[in-house]
Amino acid sequence: MAERSRTLVFGSLVGAVVILIAVIAIIVASVSRGADPGPSGEVTPSGAAPSGSSQPAPTASSTDPVTDPSGPFDPEAKGWVVEPITTDPEKYVTAALEAVLTFDTRNTSREEFLAYLETWMTPTTSDKVTADNKRVLANQVLLSEGEWATLTDLQGTSTPTLVGEVSPLEGPDDGSYKVARATFDVTMRPGDPSDETSGWMQTRTIGVMVQCSDASVPTPGTDQKPGDCKVLRWSVNS
Repeated sequence: MAERSRTLVFGSLVGAVVILIAVIAIIVASVSRGADPGPSGEVTPSGAAPSGSSQPAPTASSTDPVTDPSGPFDPEAKGWVVEPITTDPEKYVTAALEAVLTFDTRNTSREEFLAYLETWMTPTTSDKVTADNKRVLANQVLLSEGEWATLTDLQGTSTPTLVGEVSPLEGPDDGSYKVARATFDVTMRPGDPSDETSGWMQTRTIGVMVQCSDASVPTPGTDQKPGDCKVLRWSVNS
């Protein structure tokens, strides 16, 4: 009878051990399914990383002021004509006429250059006229998109040379605006000095209307004041 009891107890113990092993196997299998294999085969825990763990920092997007038209401009670094701060229209118009023809495609996009030229302009009393003045600059005065793309492929520059003299200033006696025009030979030169065949020259007559009165609006962030000269409109003269 005692022998029979020992057998039953031993069998119960074996059964309990088997059940315990089975439970442990189920738990291990569940933990393994809840983890993701890492790129090199190691197990990486799912979910959020624990506090204090080292994680790659996200790459922050940045705006390059050199290529962004809304960023700050450095005309001298770009090789552009610097807008003079003056109340003298004769001094101002010469710079304004040369400004639209002077650029370097190696560090200037057409959009950026256009945005810079617009800082020379003062709004008129009519939003429609102001918008039209900007359209004329973009579509008629500035080098066309196709020619700009060609010059960009050559990493080229545009340099104007005055032919003759700037015309005498014209405008009403009250000084509300003055108009002048001038003809330039504009040289489109490749960036490679050894390339003597890819460049070309244009002869262009450009007109400008300037305002040097208290109605002119200074460019924000500059030392300009009301009364300093600003451009109302550039134009192309045949």
